[in-house]
Amino acid sequence: MVPDLRKHGMDWHFIQHDLRKVPLPFKDGDFDLVLMKDLSLVIPLGAPSQRLIDEVIRVLKPGGTLEIWDSDHNIRSVLPHPPPQTPRRPEDAERAGLTATHLITPATPFSMAENRYLQNANKWVQEALDRRKLSPMPCSRVASTLLQEPDTLRDVDYRRIAIPLGENAGETLTEEQAALRYTALMVVVQFIENLEPLLKEVSGKNVEEWRRWWDWMMADLIENSGAANGECLEIGAWWAKKI
Repeated sequence: MVPDLRKHGMDWHFIQHDLRKVPLPFKDGDFDLVLMKDLSLVIPLGAPSQRLIDEVIRVLKPGGTLEIWDSDHNIRSVLPHPPPQTPRRPEDAERAGLTATHLITPATPFSMAENRYLQNANKWVQEALDRRKLSPMPCSRVASTLLQEPDTLRDVDYRRIAIPLGENAGETLTEEQAALRYTALMVVVQFIENLEPLLKEVSGKNVEEWRRWWDWMMADLIENSGAANGECLEIGAWWAKKI
């Protein structure tokens, strides 16, 4: 599915490797940029995560950029009328306004999800990931992980946003804003669907019970706008330079 980038003058090749196995199959300082995406469901917390970070720093050139993209797997709600915030970058606030999303800072007022099906899913996801030493809320850990490398990384920064899953009371969305929210809702639904074997195990539901719960959840979220209480998909990007 990857296009032939050599036609565009790019000399590249594809390497398949299990990132849980280190060392990585690259030389020291091989890359100007390393991008790691959605690895919170792959790399266990603790020593495995630290070993991968050490390896990524090793294969970066001095001055190279490390980027990490991820999303939280438990759904929270942003409280109505969050207080105005002063972002570090004005363009972030402008983009949030255009997309009808929320910038996440330590002061963002979150509460538990109100939708009962998302509450169920949160509980089961928490237990399933805990059993595998994976984090259901990885976005709270990335910045501190990078800041713990002061001898090798500098200029650590990030952007975190919360995308509401539905149209909240009193809102009027553009077509593009509504499409973004629907996409975020589908990401959440597909995440739950992909974890079905693990969630059935921890919930104790048999096949028939799970199917009934799934049908009720889909009807509530898709047909009845059940996620219109501030429930959000929380995503983030973090970056740093190698010293």
